[in-house]
Amino acid sequence: MQQEKLAVFIGRFQPFHKGHQAIADAAIAKYGNILFIVGSAYQARTSKNPFTYRERRDMIRALYPTAKIEAVQNFSNDEDWKERVNWNISWHANPENLPVVIVGSSVRDNASYLHWFPQYELDLSPDLNPGLSASMLRDSIYANLYNNNPAVEVLKYIPEAIQPILQGLCKSAAMVSCAAKACA
Repeated sequence: MQQEKLAVFIGRFQPFHKGHQAIADAAIAKYGNILFIVGSAYQARTSKNPFTYRERRDMIRALYPTAKIEAVQNFSNDEDWKERVNWNISWHANPENLPVVIVGSSVRDNASYLHWFPQYELDLSPDLNPGLSASMLRDSIYANLYNNNPAVEVLKYIPEAIQPILQGLCKSAAMVSCAAKACA
């Protein structure tokens, strides 16, 4: 392990998958600590955000029981969102006076926000799981929702500890509603 730092992993994690796991595992091995900042935390379920903050927190906790996890809601402007993210980072880093490093993927086309925090070190991983995205997994869940095992197509991309959680959620009325909206 390099110098102990607080690795901050920002994402929606809709759902948490093996690509996320690879980044988190590398960050923990390298820096010793991780803070997951879960975005889009308090909005109503949509086809883009079918899992609640608590469901996503439970997915992360299944793999990382001692990880720090914070929720950040959407704001009407980026400055308010950045301020809330920074507040959460400070809350966890300052008591131990830990240096902070933002971790994530270097190839995500929707991750420009990772560069919004120039005061912190940035450690972006190469794409360890080419073609894997939460969007692709949600689409597959929706397309297969009406068979006997709705998550079967995506399980190979989901960490084993999370699979039972995801399978249960895929059978919920809330997921059926999101699928209906996504497939309409």
